[in-house]
Amino acid sequence: ELAQAGVYSTSQYGGVGYLNTDWAYHYFRGSMPAGRINIGLPYYTRGFKNVQGGTDGLWGKAATTTCPAGAGLTKCGDGAVGIDNLWHDKDDNGQESPA
Repeated sequence: ELAQAGVYSTSQYGGVGYLNTDWAYHYFRGSMPAGRINIGLPYYTRGFKNVQGGTDGLWGKAATTTCPAGAGLTKCGDGAVGIDNLWHDKDDNGQESPA
């Protein structure tokens, strides 16, 4: 489904269409029984709020006018706070830094 939707052909993946779960399953299936393959889904990430645009939940933007400490040189988004901030980073003052 993801390949048919063109997800892996986007610029974010650099056009590499084979580094995905389906490819990995078939790669390992060549060396072990199917019942020995365990596919885990990592649901950890930085959360964002006020996301606009994108397609089917991908590539949306969550712009903000200020970047919290630790954002580095990359543009930051409107990061999640509280229970939705899965990283719970702290700034120099010990305050929660939005994701």
